[in-house]
This record gives sequence, structure tokens and C-alpha cells, in this order.
Amino acid sequence: MLGIAALAPLAAAGGATGQVASALDYAIYAAAPTKVDIGGRRIALRCAGTGGPTVVLDTGLGGWSIHWWLVQPVLAKRVRTCACDRAGFGDSDPPPGPQTVGDVARDLHAALRAAREKPPYVLVGQSLGGVEVRLFTQRWRHEVAGMVLVDSSFADQVTVKRALPGWDAAADRKKRDDNLDCARRAAAPSFKPGNDAYARCAFPPPDGAPAVIAATWPHYFTPSYFTSSQPLSDSLSGTRFLRADKLKLGVMPLVVLTGLNRPAPARGQEQYMKRWLAIWQERHEALARMSSRGVHRIVADSGHNIQFDQPQAVLAAIDQVLDQLGAEAR
Repeated sequence: MLGIAALAPLAAAGGATGQVASALDYAIYAAAPTKVDIGGRRIALRCAGTGGPTVVLDTGLGGWSIHWWLVQPVLAKRVRTCACDRAGFGDSDPPPGPQTVGDVARDLHAALRAAREKPPYVLVGQSLGGVEVRLFTQRWRHEVAGMVLVDSSFADQVTVKRALPGWDAAADRKKRDDNLDCARRAAAPSFKPGNDAYARCAFPPPDGAPAVIAATWPHYFTPSYFTSSQPLSDSLSGTRFLRADKLKLGVMPLVVLTGLNRPAPARGQEQYMKRWLAIWQERHEALARMSSRGVHRIVADSGHNIQFDQPQAVLAAIDQVLDQLGAEAR
């Protein structure tokens, strides 16, 4: 049954939700990830844990595998988990050219096969990653047992955004120009913390990030990080991938999480943001209807990055899907 509920922190008996990661759990991030060849270039995966089905974590645009540091170490105590770096991000090689979300879905599938991480999978996609895991499911439905969408993008959201009254086209153009400028600056040996260019282009790790993550964080702001972002964002325009928002998933366990605590991007855009969040919630409700077992939850006190703001909500959603599947250790 489709339902909408505000989600407070939960504790699921036998699940991962009530657990908290310790310093020892973060050891996964001290070691280099596994890099698998997918036809002349390498995709990085961080996998941990045992038991199935394997949970695959796909973060949003601008993120990479360690962005799941509040989720993966806890989840790995229950099942096998793998977090992937899309091409051009994290420890993966740059893509051969501009990529779409469809290309990333193919890369993810190829990487899992190359790493011999066997299906079935529970796919967890945040923001842009939500579109990518739906495209994965569209193409390899027989390999997907369940899905969690964490404040997921939708496949034509750029087109919808641009059509809203109050869309700031000038700010969009500036963002594109800034990405190109940052790609150039990131190629310089002086591009590192303490440098003005780094301060302009990069962003710090979230508050509370463990030392092992904070120490490696600056390493990931490479030229390809900045050049790879815009084509992926642009691929969420038109109707090319819209079928991924209208999948017929039957009785597949599905949880859709929404974070609405998001300020307007600039002063004077409050009404624009109000309209946008109304559409955002409506489209998430539609995504939950892809399965007869789909559930939509609005996560209290969370913005877009629910895995940082309310990681327990993400863990609870994954636990729910695993419980519905009767997950057992292999």
C-alpha cells in the first residue's frame, strides 16, 4: 500500500537502523577501493560485509562512494554492500567523453559484473543516483530485488525547472562557466586547501566526518570532477529517460524518501522554491506508485542529502526492503 509519513528516527529489531558506526568501521575508507576494468578504464567500488541480497549505493551528482560513510559501515554489519564512484568522480578513471545518466547505469552494471558481485541487488540511489538506479532496473530488471530512492531526481527535472516562473537562467550560465574555470584551476599543482582557487571551487567535508575521510577529501577535486558534472545534469532534460520514472515494478519492495527542508537558492526566489518543492513531492509520490508495495516518506528535519542529515532514515528504509525480501546471510 502506498503511504506517506513523516519519519522520526526508528530502531528495527535485527536490522541496521539502531546501530552506530564506530572508528573501527571507518577502516573501509582507509584502504584503497577495488578498481575494476570495464573496457580500458577503471571504475572504483568499495564493498564490505557478507550476506545478501547485495545493497548497491549510488550517490548524487558531485558525490562519490565515501559520501555513504554514515550508512555503509553500519549496513555492512547486516549484508554485503557496495558503493560505486561514477566515472570522473572519486577514485574512478575519467569518462571517455561527456556521459549521461544512462551511461553511468551501464558503467555500474559493468563494474558489478567485473567485480563478480552477483545479483540480486537492492539498489539505493540518492538524487541523480536515483535516476541511474531506475535506468539500471529498466535494463536489468531480473537482477534487481528491491529499491530505495533517497530524495531522488526525476528524469526530466531540468526541463521542468527551467519552465517554472522565477528560473534564474543567468545563475545557471554562471554555474557552467564556474565549472569550466574550476576544471582549469584544479589542474594546477597549487590547487589544495589553503589556496584561494580551492576555496572557491571545492567544498569541505560534512561536519563530523571522521579523520580518515577528512584527510583524503581534497584528493577528489580533480579536473574531471568539474568537467564530468554538467553533462550528467544536462541529461535530465527532455524525455529521453522518462520511461525510468514510469516503471512497472509489480510487488518489488520500494521506499521513496523525500527531504523538504531546503532554502531558496537566492533571495527573492522563495516562491520559486515553494513551487519546486511541491512538484518534487508530487513526483516522488508518483515514483512510489511504480510498485504496489511502494512507500513514500517525508523525512523530518532533512534537506536534500538525507544520508548526512538523517542517516537513520536511510538505514530504516533499506532495512524495511531487506525485511520484506526475507534477507538471510549467504
